[in-house]
Formats: sequence, structure tokens, C-alpha cells
Amino acid sequence: MTGIGGRVGVFLAACLMLAACGANDSNRSKAAQTPQRLVKATPVLLSSKADPAATELALTVEGESCGDDVNITRLDHAEVKETDSEVVVTAFTWIDNPLSPEELCSGVGLVLPVPVQLNAPLGDRALLDGSCTPPVLVRVLSEPRGNCQPPSPPPAPSTSASTSTSTSPAPAKGQTVGRWQAIDAGPLATRSEPKAVWTGKEVVVIGGLLTDQYQALADGAAFDPDSGKWRRIKDRPAPGRVLTAVWTGQEVVTFGSDGIDLYKLTTGFAYNPATDQWRPVPLPPSTNRPHEAVWTGKRLLAWQPGGASPGALYDPATDQWEPIPANTVPGTLSVGNATWTGTQLGVAGSVSPAAGGPAEPRLFFFDPDRSTWRVGRPLPGPVSMWPLVQLNWTGREVIVTSSGGAANQGATTYAYDPAADRWRTIGNPDVSIAPGYQRGVLLDGDRMAARVGNMDHPIQLLDPKSGRWSVSGRPPGAVPTSDAAFVSLGSSIFHWGIATDGYVVLPRSPNAAWLWKP
Repeated sequence: MTGIGGRVGVFLAACLMLAACGANDSNRSKAAQTPQRLVKATPVLLSSKADPAATELALTVEGESCGDDVNITRLDHAEVKETDSEVVVTAFTWIDNPLSPEELCSGVGLVLPVPVQLNAPLGDRALLDGSCTPPVLVRVLSEPRGNCQPPSPPPAPSTSASTSTSTSPAPAKGQTVGRWQAIDAGPLATRSEPKAVWTGKEVVVIGGLLTDQYQALADGAAFDPDSGKWRRIKDRPAPGRVLTAVWTGQEVVTFGSDGIDLYKLTTGFAYNPATDQWRPVPLPPSTNRPHEAVWTGKRLLAWQPGGASPGALYDPATDQWEPIPANTVPGTLSVGNATWTGTQLGVAGSVSPAAGGPAEPRLFFFDPDRSTWRVGRPLPGPVSMWPLVQLNWTGREVIVTSSGGAANQGATTYAYDPAADRWRTIGNPDVSIAPGYQRGVLLDGDRMAARVGNMDHPIQLLDPKSGRWSVSGRPPGAVPTSDAAFVSLGSSIFHWGIATDGYVVLPRSPNAAWLWKP
């Protein structure tokens, strides 16, 4: 859906799609020859709080028009749905006669009135914006929030009890959460695509590529957050690209490839931090790079869809692999990305309905202890890029976010509870910061943090209880780039990689390291 904060709303999006901006007389003439009409649901706003006694509401739509003629953009109509508990208002605007596709969008500021007539006084009914999915409270112009983000609830009354474990409400749009601490960047040379795991005591950083030569590295180092110190670790026995690294509780198991191959496994080694030694590990039956590799508590699970077996389980005690049985759910059509829920592997996929019709997106679950598959109930709605969208686990629910591009247009976020086999729709992360997939890490207290690249706000935090996202501030100084290590330490996040103040990484760019605490 479109944003409701700032001046870059549905009209700017429509301008970009129709390239109806930067008008001149000749372009207007061309536009008039091929008139078009684009209708968009547009967020509504208030200049002040609504009067409970009012039966007439004066709402507005704020955005940008294309060109210097505000009449190009107009209010088409408004829909009002009233119930005993809420009033849902949806405004629709339209742009007529878009200009030449070669033109850029400059636009002018625009505020359109939206008169609303109610059948009964507003009273204590919620006034909701129907252009958001799900509807949220109509934004007041003075409130620092937008993008269909609901306002934060008022803070809970303070108590003297120091043992409270309640989660603080998410801050309003425009506020930031957490604090950053700059730490020693360590002894490793500048590199991209390092792999890192948290052992419970140290962050072990392994491998990566020389930025200027695209040469795979075999060295590594370990950082102790308690002491703030690094130590060099023994080099990985074979050169090549490290593709996967998993902590088993005793070892860091790594799989890699010769040279720079992204898809085939050729080497396997396990590192023991206690002895600073490596040992060889046999490759899984399939040498396809795992979509997901996790430690189940007993075995290492490699999820490798596409073959006769969709993966395998490795037992360090026997140094043997056991293939995963194929998905036995009737009608299975496709499988894709996965996430570990603590007891089962949740996999994005689709099934063919028994009664026929289009394929249905589903989540499948594999239980490695029972070696069984099951399927969850259908998703509440469509998800773009399924089944390749990233899945994230909060400790209780699988989070599925379908990126809709800038300004959250079309973005939808669902949460699935495997225990109850139930979906719910929650708030969207701010995908306008970095459209695309967001891979999250689990923090203490069933919270999930997602990294969004080397932008101004590199961390978004999901509170699963409220279903709301909050955004961290920008670290002071240079920021690790998008392929940096991003590892949960339980109550904090370790962030390490090539540092840049912009978007260009130079061969001799320095490393930077940060700890972030919510």
C-alpha cells in the first residue's frame, strides 16, 4: 500500500509508473491525444483529532501531482463503511492524461479534501484508513508516522516491580530503537561475504573474498564480546569459498567450493574453538549448495531441494549422512526457502487443490526426529516471489514478508503459528528503506531483528506480540556493507564487514564492527 507520511505518496508512485511529469505544452498536447485514467486507493489524513460528536468529517489526501497542473490529479470518490465499533474510510484518486513516457516526475504539492458524512456521531468508534491492509487509524498530519504504520500505544504505567518481563511498545514512526557501540574491527583484511556464527562465547568469522581480486580467503578470527578482544584462528585447511557455516554446540561445520562456485559443495571441514583445530567432514549426498543449514540439537540438517532427496542429516558422532525423505504431502508442486523453528524445518511451497484450480501457497514442515512431513493451512492472501521469499522465525511464529517495493506498495506480512496452525496479518517492515528480501535473526524474548543493508536504518525489530516493527538508528561513522556478518548474540547483534560512508566499496576500504542492543 502507499505511504501516508511525507509528500511522496500515491501520486509520486503513479508519476513514476506513467512518467507523467515535467510537463510542457507540447507534451500536454501529446497527452491529450491519448487520454488515460489511473485510479488508486490513497491514504487519508486529519489535521487534528476527530470530534466524537461529529457526523461530518473533513479528511484530506496528501501527495504529489504530476507536472504543474494540479487538475491532472483529482479525488474520484470515497467509500465509507460503518459498524458499531469502527468507521473505515477509503479515498480513491485518479490521474488523467499522463504525459510522455520520456518525461521525469517533478510534481507539485497537493492536498485534496475528502468530505465524509456519517450516519451517526463518530463517538468512540475507531476511524480507520481503508487503503491500508489491514486498516489502521487515520493519520493526523502532526503525528510523526506514515506508511500505513499504526500509532504506538501509550506507555504502560510504571511499576516498582523490577522483575517485569513485558515488552515495551514499538516507537512511533520517526523514532529509533536501540543503541550502537563501536568495537574493534579485528585483525582480518578487508573482505566481502564472510561467514560468521555465534558459539555462545565468541563470534567466529571465517573466509570471505578479497574485494579487488575476488579471491577466496581461508583465514578467520574470533571475537569475545565480554573482553572486547579478537584472536586469530587457524586457517581453514583448503582454499575456496565458504558457502555455509553452522554451530553445533562444539564445532563450526563449514561447507565450501573450490574457487568461486556459488552452487556446488566440494569441501567440508569442522572447526573446534576449544582446540583451535579443523577436521574434515564428509559432503552430503547431494553437492548442491543448501538453501538452509541448521543444527537441530542432535544433527546438522542441510536443506537441498531439487534432487531425489531434498537434503540430508549429518550426525557428528557417527560422521555419517542420512537422506531426508521426499515430501509426502499429496499435491505438492514446489518447494523453496526454509527456516528452522526449533523442532521442525518450515519450508515455503505450493500444492494443487484437490478440487482443482490455481496452486495454493503453503508452508510444509519436516520433523527430523519422526522423519515426517505435514502441511499448514493456506496463506491468508497472495505472496510475491513465493516460494523464494525469505522465511523468518520469531521463536513462536514463521514470518513471511512479501516486499512490495518502495513505500510499501503491495507489501504484506503474515505470521504463522505452527502449534495452532493459524495465520494472522501483521504490520509491514519499512521496505522503502531497502526493498527486497530481509533475513532475520532471533533475539532473546521472542523478538526478531532483520538487517536492511547499508542504509540509514540498518536494523528493523519485530515485536511479535503487537505485530509491529521498529527501526534502529544509523551507526555513527562508516557502516558495514550489505554482505557483512550479521549475527545474534541473544540480547544483542554483532555487525561486521567492509565499512563505507556511501555505496562504493574500494579495495582498501577499512573494516568496521558494531554491537547493537535493543
